[in-house]
Amino acid sequence: MFAIQNIKTGKFLYGTDYRYLPPHQRTSNTKMLTYSSIAEAAHDFWVKRKCGKDYRIVVLKSVEVKRVIDYYESKNFI
Repeated sequence: MFAIQNIKTGKFLYGTDYRYLPPHQRTSNTKMLTYSSIAEAAHDFWVKRKCGKDYRIVVLKSVEVKRVIDYYESKNFI
């Protein structure tokens, strides 16, 4: 799994604000976009989000499931 990270702050990219030229990247310590392949991450990095020199693509460790919330239990959160 791959993600885009800001080199200076260590925060992960979770969105892009296209109202500006060049687009402004939205970063967070708690949210991130993940990609299943390096090709997908590179395309998003260069073509779609136009990330600058302050960003890099990183490889993430495997994600482990902490808890499973079933269909009926998830209705309680609405």
